[in-house]
Amino acid sequence: MTFTVDIHHHVLPDFFWQATSALSFLDDAGIDVSNTDASNAVSNVDVSSNSFDQNGRAVVLFNTHTSTIHNNTITNCTFVGSAAIRLFDNNSALSIMNNTLMTGAGHAIRLSDILAVNPAGAPSSNVVINKNNIGTTGSTNFAGDGLLVDPGSHVGTVNAQCNWWGSSTGPTATPRMRTSSPVYRPLVLAK
Repeated sequence: MTFTVDIHHHVLPDFFWQATSALSFLDDAGIDVSNTDASNAVSNVDVSSNSFDQNGRAVVLFNTHTSTIHNNTITNCTFVGSAAIRLFDNNSALSIMNNTLMTGAGHAIRLSDILAVNPAGAPSSNVVINKNNIGTTGSTNFAGDGLLVDPGSHVGTVNAQCNWWGSSTGPTATPRMRTSSPVYRPLVLAK
């Protein structure tokens, strides 16, 4: 199943839009595409120019392809241990660009494979995380990492080029970026 979803110019305070299949858990996301049916992937999702505030998570994706999350403002996420942008199993060709992510009880961006799409594993691939303003210091801090790539969650290199980490020296405070996958991460030195 392929369909196009455009979500633009919304204020999503503690609200969610959901397209689910096969998973049921407490939903706390502003936008949740939890499609775990491997034969029915979702593609062409465009989440842009929205404001998320006090959601557990802003965006959750499973089994989503050729999609973008861009030009959003995400603040005050409340789900401890999760992330403002949470990518689970089997996502590919995703672009996360030009977003502002500030303050949260978990991580800013996290990739995981929890074996929901395929019990043998279905890691994400070709995820690009560029030109985001990711609060990792001072009053814009996330409790967790700016970027966390869990073991086995991504095939190949995660392109995390040109992100602003709230410091001219980059994500140097421990922990700010943890990954088991190679990460390409030249820093934006000024913003």
